[in-house]
Parts: sequence; C-alpha cells; structure tokens
Amino acid sequence: MRIEERVDSGIGILSIIGNLALEETTELKKLIRPYLEEQGFAGLIWNLENVKFIDSSGVGLIVSVFKSLKHLDKKFALAGLNQRSREILNISKLDQFLIISPTNETALKILKN
Repeated sequence: MRIEERVDSGIGILSIIGNLALEETTELKKLIRPYLEEQGFAGLIWNLENVKFIDSSGVGLIVSVFKSLKHLDKKFALAGLNQRSREILNISKLDQFLIISPTNETALKILKN
C-alpha cells in the first residue's frame, strides 16, 4: 500500500493506493493518528479510487476512524470508491451513515459546511 497525503483547509486528504486489508491497516493507523489527536484538523477524507480490495479489517478501520472523528466533533468522508468498494459498504450498511463522494473536491465542499 502507498498513501499520498495532503491537507486542504484543515482537512486531511489521504489517497490510498493498494489494498485496505489486515496487512496494511497498521501502517494506516499510524498515519491517521495526528488527524485524530491534533486540534488543527477539522476532518479527514480517504480517497479509495485506487483501492482494489477491502477486507473486514479495512471495514473495521473505516468504522473506527468514523467513530473516533465523530467523538472529536470532526468530519470523515470517503471519495472515489470503485464499484466493488461501494458494494462492500452497501452490504455492511455503512453507506447509510458515511459521507461518500465521487471526488475529493466534492467531499471537501461537504466537509467544509
């Protein structure tokens, strides 16, 4: 897995390239810690456009990050999901409460409001 990271208006944008699976979630957990702990961040967007596979560990991490950010009154969105990732979130009913956007730009507009 490779992660490209940038910040726009206090919102972290992580573009994840590879799989969101057990082996990769440890690295991602370390990377997102500042977004959870530092006051300067208002939210987080994960761009999953280049994620080919999400396993139960990846789904669990998405839920964990969502809950942690919500508890801190910060926002979380997913962007650029492929059809397979959308199906996984649909089956698990996560699409009912997560912000899912087609692009980073759309997600940024939603999180800024």
